[in-house]
Amino acid sequence: KERLDELREEYKSKVAEAESRAGKILQLKNEVNAYNSELNELQPTVELKNRRDALTNECKNIAKQLYTLELSLSELTAEEQSRKSRQRSIEIQIQKLQDITNKKLEGLRRYEKDTFNGVQWLRQNKGWFKRRSFGTFSVDHKCSQSL
Repeated sequence: KERLDELREEYKSKVAEAESRAGKILQLKNEVNAYNSELNELQPTVELKNRRDALTNECKNIAKQLYTLELSLSELTAEEQSRKSRQRSIEIQIQKLQDITNKKLEGLRRYEKDTFNGVQWLRQNKGWFKRRSFGTFSVDHKCSQSL
């Protein structure tokens, strides 16, 4: 009988141990399920992080492109200013030459009326010539000895 009591006690302890293990297993399963749920909730967060990283990289690339475009715009603006300056300089030179030509024509009109009329006629009728026509020219020659 003692032996039977010992076996019963041993059996009860093994059953209690098995129940304890089953309880621990159930508790661990619940923890695993909780972790799986938490992980499933974190999955979108990871996806959002990846999307955020992709958008950050895209923003960096756009910023680089914007910097490049701004640099190009700055260079083009500088070139345009330089071109405008050169164009203005050339326009001033052309105006000076026209002023000189007008002064010469005015002097010609005052002192050599016939030559002035000839120059005017050539300018008005230059389309009649096959080749380019030039204005009149004059030769001024001074002699040191009288004839």
